[in-house]
Formats: sequence, structure tokens, C-alpha cells
Amino acid sequence: MTRFHYVIASLVVISAVSYILNIFSRLNDHEFIMRSFHEHGNAAVSATTNTRRNLVASKNYATAILETDDYKPGEFCPICRYSDDIVCSGRVEFLMERYSIPRSEAMENKEMLSRCGTPTIVHRVHDEEHEPSVILHAGPHKTGTTALQAFIYDLMYANHTLFLEDNLRVPTYDELPGVFGKEGVGLNLPHCCLPGFKEDGGLMNVGMCGPMRKAFPTFVQDAYNKSQNILIVAEDFDRAKLDFDRLRFYLQPYKKIKVAVTYRRLHDWLPSWYNQIVDAYTITYAKGEDKYPSFVEWLDANYDEFLDAHGIRVADRY
Repeated sequence: MTRFHYVIASLVVISAVSYILNIFSRLNDHEFIMRSFHEHGNAAVSATTNTRRNLVASKNYATAILETDDYKPGEFCPICRYSDDIVCSGRVEFLMERYSIPRSEAMENKEMLSRCGTPTIVHRVHDEEHEPSVILHAGPHKTGTTALQAFIYDLMYANHTLFLEDNLRVPTYDELPGVFGKEGVGLNLPHCCLPGFKEDGGLMNVGMCGPMRKAFPTFVQDAYNKSQNILIVAEDFDRAKLDFDRLRFYLQPYKKIKVAVTYRRLHDWLPSWYNQIVDAYTITYAKGEDKYPSFVEWLDANYDEFLDAHGIRVADRY
């Protein structure tokens, strides 16, 4: 069995665990739901939404201009980049504060209008059978996701055409840049999809996400027009504050989004988190700067927070 077959086997095991969990839903109070992003919110890109496609003649295939209920070409785009260091919504807030003007007036600023219109995305048209997919492995933490990330990127760095042979694109650092590199490249996407960036617990601010806002959409559109599937593995997709509208915006024009979430039994998963966290503060406890918490004390203080990052809750959000 080749190394690539091990990757496929891993994804099959994940899918099997998800299926078994669905059958034995009595193991948890929440329904284990695996849904497409595009069933989430009003900007859904699906056959049931008000999506208009303007077909354009092409030499080899038909193309379309993507237009959804929320992302119409030319209209104000809060998530688009005003510059490398600021997004359009941030620029609006600055103008409102600097000149004491209402939001509507700030959005009518000539510079805003020229830079912050939703870009026109011209893309290839696929029939349903051949529509490519984005596959997101959303962790969560403490389920072996980091090992899977390392395994995939080690394979890719050793043979950069390996996944392409199966029509699969995995973004490189140049295609998904940020503070995370090597096997952690995929983490740059969820950290740039937190509404408040560092304010919401991320490790990247709006300026650090500037290169990603330019490079990643180019990568996504290129892969889509080549009918390639995309695989992104990042345990930080388990963040409860993730902005799904922003994430969906970055994944345009893909319409099929498949999400894999690993289930680990709660009574096994929580102690694993506890061991990692208390080990990280060993020096602090040794200096007497903080009290070493028992597992019961830690659980009492953090249960609700960590429950939101458990596989059941993560899958339900998607």
C-alpha cells in the first residue's frame, strides 16, 4: 500500500466513524449533522437559491459570472481588501470615526467605491456530475489532525505531483500565506476567518491576512477552472467564532463543500485536553504562580468552552 493510499484510508475511516455516530446518535444529545456550507445562510450557492449566471462564449467551454444574493459584482464588499493592511469594513469604520460621518456616507466615498466593489468572478461552468469539491478537514483538536497535516504535506513536499495525479490540490504556503507554514499552512484560512482576528483568539491580524486575501482566491479560482478538488486540513476550523460568510466568500466559486470532522468520545477527549494544558503551564505551577488544578476543578471551570470545540458541536455548526 502506498503512502497516498494511507491518506485515502484515513479519510474513509473518518467517514465511517461519522456514519456510525449518526446511527448511534443516543451516544450524544446532539444530532451529528454533516452539511454543506452552502446550506448555511442566505448567500447559498445552490440550485435552490437566487443565483444568476451570465453565460459567456468560450473556445473550449462555457463560463459564467458568479452572482449570489450577498455577493453581487460591484456592490459594497465588507470583506474585500481595501489595501494589504485593511479590509473594506475596517476602512468604513475609520472614515466614520475620523470625519464623524454616517456609515452610508463613508460607503459612498469615491475611493471606497473604486476599491471595495465585489469583484466579478468569471469561472468555468460544470455539470452536476463533474462539479469539483472543496474538502475541509475541520479537526477538531486532540483527534490526530496535526499528524494528518504533517503526513499530507510531507507527501506533497516529497512529490509535488502526487495529489495532482488524483485531481486534488493542496494549497502551498505561496497559495495560502500567513503566519503558519510547513504542515500548518491550512491554519492560515480559519485564522483569517475569525470576525475580530486576534480579538477573537486568532494569531493573525487584518494586516497579516493581507497576502492571503490576494493569493488564496487566485488559487481557488485556478483550481476550479481546472476542475480540481481542493483539500484543506486545519484543526482550527473547530473555532466556535468562525465567520462562515467570510469562509464561504473565500471559497467561491466552489458550490460543493465537503466537511470531515473526527469524533472522539467526550470522556476520552476532555482528559487529553486537560493533560496538554496543564503540561503547558508546568513552570507556572512549579513557581507557585498558579494553583495546579485537579481534573475536576479544570472541568468545572472550562466544560462549556471546550464542549463547543468537541466533534459533535463542530459538525453541527457546519
